[in-house]
Amino acid sequence: MTGKDGPYFRDTITTEAGIYSTVLWRAITLRTTFSEVERALFEDYSDWNKNKQAMPNISSYISRPNALGTATCHPRYASKYWDSILKLNWLQFCQEPHSFKEIYELFHPVSKQTPQPFEQLGPLGTLQLMGDLVKCGVAPPASNADIGWCMQLINSGSVKGAAFLLGDIDVDGQGMKEWTRKDAKYCSRGAQQAFRILEENLSETDKEFINFNGGCMIEHALCKFWIAVNKGLVK
Repeated sequence: MTGKDGPYFRDTITTEAGIYSTVLWRAITLRTTFSEVERALFEDYSDWNKNKQAMPNISSYISRPNALGTATCHPRYASKYWDSILKLNWLQFCQEPHSFKEIYELFHPVSKQTPQPFEQLGPLGTLQLMGDLVKCGVAPPASNADIGWCMQLINSGSVKGAAFLLGDIDVDGQGMKEWTRKDAKYCSRGAQQAFRILEENLSETDKEFINFNGGCMIEHALCKFWIAVNKGLVK
């Protein structure tokens, strides 16, 4: 994915073909045989569709419905995604500085009045996409405030992980006030605490491997932390 024939190559990710191929992977082909063995870069929808038609007629080969949790990954959205890419004016957008939130909302607007250009991504898939863009140098690193904002949008296990880390809920999830599930500042406190713990305990090699300084992995770490709590691995 990061080589010269993949969408995450620095000179490719800033092109329409690069960002389209990235969205296809995150929203359709994530964790499939297709993403492991087929080419990763597509010039446009026509190129993608031609390639898809030549693939085995096995539904799970190209997409996994549960790859993004509650979101449904399906190839039928590929045409709309290409139309949405063309509306982004991506080439010019990448030439100008933007905040983490500005780029996030380009792919997943938080206003209910704005149609979703890439609805299958959802809040979680968009955060994963942002992690990719941070690593490629297209987006700035996420601050703890940015991650807290994303956590309250995703509203999943990472919020409970943060609340447990801050001592506000027990292993059964009891004691957590409803407002904490919607408060970005509270989530940011949990993200900051998680960041500090990981920073103190990870080696520099580990940090580089997970793009630690990019910040986006903190939500994922807190989510996995809460799973570990539920399995009795954390007291």
